[in-house]
Amino acid sequence: MPRPNTSQLKLNLEIDILKAYRPELIKIAKTLALIVAKQSGRVSSPQILKMMPEVIQDENLKKALETDSNCFMGAVFRGNKNFVKIGRENSGSHKREVTVWGLKCS
Repeated sequence: MPRPNTSQLKLNLEIDILKAYRPELIKIAKTLALIVAKQSGRVSSPQILKMMPEVIQDENLKKALETDSNCFMGAVFRGNKNFVKIGRENSGSHKREVTVWGLKCS
């Protein structure tokens, strides 16, 4: 019997935890990511994080966005059947390399 891919299992578990922890933020981020990707053909986490404070109405969610880790963004793209990795760019915090995503062709 083949050994399970423990790193993939760990990643799936982490994404499930994030989905349970911040479902509202993830839902907003997914919607924004789809809009941006449809308009420009590409999207990255920093783009979405920059837009989110402008569209969030709920003060509790705004505070969570300001104070919580941005790790929830992993749940926006990973495991999402709408997106595929198309490259990397230096646009994260401190100009760190981040993944660029595009829409999957159906």
